[in-house]
Amino acid sequence: MEALKVSGKISEEGKLIVYETLPIPAGDVEVIILRPLTKFFQRRHAVKSLSELSACGIWKGRSDISDSGEYALELRRQIEGRKGC
Repeated sequence: MEALKVSGKISEEGKLIVYETLPIPAGDVEVIILRPLTKFFQRRHAVKSLSELSACGIWKGRSDISDSGEYALELRRQIEGRKGC
């Protein structure tokens, strides 16, 4: 597969408009569209601190985990040691 980067836009009707004559023969192509994140999306998904994540503190109060860092490393070791991983 050959990659070619060109610029264009999506019309109000949802059609892709490319402003360049492409140096490739006519035929079917696969298109991957990259677009900048909108400010809404950036604000909605931005995390200022890890403490804002819902997973933060899930091990708090567990009597069976004395060292959370070591516990996390052990979980990783177990996953890496599985067959097929």
